[in-house]
Amino acid sequence: MKIYIKLLIIFILCFVYKLSFSQIISENAEISLLTCAPGEPLYTAFGHNAIRIKDAKQKIDYVYNYGAFNFETPNFYMKFAKGKLNYMMIVVPYKYFIYSYVEQNRWVIEQTLNLSTKQKQDIFDFLQNNAKPENMYYKYDFFFDNCATRIKDAFKYSLKEDIIFTKIDTVLTFREAISIYLGNRDWGRFGINLALGLPIDRNVVDEEITFLPDYLMFLFDGSRIIKNGKEQPIVNEKKYIFKPKVAKKIHKSVITPSILFWTLFTVGLLLTGFEIWRKKHFAWFDNILFLFSGILSIIVLMLWFFTDHQTASNNLNILWLFPLNLPAIFFISGRENIGFIEKYFLASAFLILSIVSFKDFIPQKFDIAVIPFALLIATRSIAVFLRQLKI
Repeated sequence: MKIYIKLLIIFILCFVYKLSFSQIISENAEISLLTCAPGEPLYTAFGHNAIRIKDAKQKIDYVYNYGAFNFETPNFYMKFAKGKLNYMMIVVPYKYFIYSYVEQNRWVIEQTLNLSTKQKQDIFDFLQNNAKPENMYYKYDFFFDNCATRIKDAFKYSLKEDIIFTKIDTVLTFREAISIYLGNRDWGRFGINLALGLPIDRNVVDEEITFLPDYLMFLFDGSRIIKNGKEQPIVNEKKYIFKPKVAKKIHKSVITPSILFWTLFTVGLLLTGFEIWRKKHFAWFDNILFLFSGILSIIVLMLWFFTDHQTASNNLNILWLFPLNLPAIFFISGRENIGFIEKYFLASAFLILSIVSFKDFIPQKFDIAVIPFALLIATRSIAVFLRQLKI
């Protein structure tokens, strides 16, 4: 598989090099915005945008795609986790681009743009320059620098004051906006809500919503262009290039995070009651629970302090996930009064219960599955506290 990826990259680079010799497009050339439906894998859940340039006279029909990355990048997964992975703009023949979406059964909408010959050339020159090997890479940011925002910025830079973007009114926060697209992906939503912090709980302001490809399409629907001295709609025609007969549905997981954690919370309550009644201690349950919560807290802190993911900072999930749960597991197996350990678990239980009680007043919105998960940790923390006091 790796050799095929390398050959594909070589093909793309050679293709771009060849394109660099065709600098003039004809007056009949067409430039359009392509918007593609969300897919089934989580990384495709928000859809995609690309730019198509078609010129029959120059035998051009290419798609400029800002959403590519190279799996062959050294330390790929580490760079991805740390937010240091470079994405790239690639140029591919239109027929290959559309074929991939037909194969995935994802609709594609094309908006053919109403541009003058000079405006078309300006955009083409900008994209050609971006496609050069020395310019094709950029540091990806899901919310502020992605396949959609790059396209918007390309038109802004190329057309300058000639393009008049409409305003998009929205009362959504970034977290609410992406939640809509996650649909039935409950585990994906849980993971995202756990990993991303307070920055995505602010309201989206105007054009910022175009980080979502659908909204970039809506932006162009209402935008205007100064062409030949007159203000006109920028979209000439809007149509489906491919529309599946039957849209693929994303099936909801049988075991969602909420179902799992409410079930575990119920089990935790029953175990706690049984322990108090029979003076037993299920140390294995506490060890697994506090180990798991401790590891999650370390991940949250690492994303916050040791990566370039700006939206992972100020993550208030750390208020109910505690790194100290990791060393604490070494002190909860026995019945000896350690001195500080019962105070730690009492304090953590009190903090968790306070957060759950006043969660609606906390600026960061927690995933719904956090409630039973946090209550489970609080319940077992209280159980450890009572056991340390030999109650």
